Amino acid sequence: MSKHTLNNKKRVNSMGLDAKNKTDLKEALEEIETDHLMRMYLDEIVNFPALEEEKERNLIDLKQKGDESAVKKLVESNYRLVALIAKEYAGRGLPYEDLVMEGNNCLIEAVKTFDQGLEKPFSEFIAFAIRSSLDKAIENHKEADYITLEVPREEEE
Repeated sequence: MSKHTLNNKKRVNSMGLDAKNKTDLKEALEEIETDHLMRMYLDEIVNFPALEEEKERNLIDLKQKGDESAVKKLVESNYRLVALIAKEYAGRGLPYEDLVMEGNNCLIEAVKTFDQGLEKPFSEFIAFAIRSSLDKAIENHKEADYITLEVPREEEE
């Protein structure tokens, strides 16, 4: 078993889900309290299949050659990962919807910037990038909460 496969299994197992088990994933995402539009989004992303290791490697090779459709497939196949990582961060100061949006933006950038020459496997690289992005977003939100504005009051006559 390759290093990439071991790390991929570690990531999936740390979420307590088999990435290919659509029922378990759907149940995990149903636990999230959210609005109707986000619920529709979560129901939709369950349908994007997780990539087999070989297919993922092939898409990464194509991405390295500039194939935008490969980038799109890599991003789509990892929306579920974003949703599950965002679930871990729910209740820490940002609404779940904002966490998913931030995570998806980061996912797109991480897919585009991933370099096969790195020591980290693709799945580990994007999971780390998403978590770092969510940590930063939450920290920025907390800092913004501490900023107080002094609003001049009109003097009563």
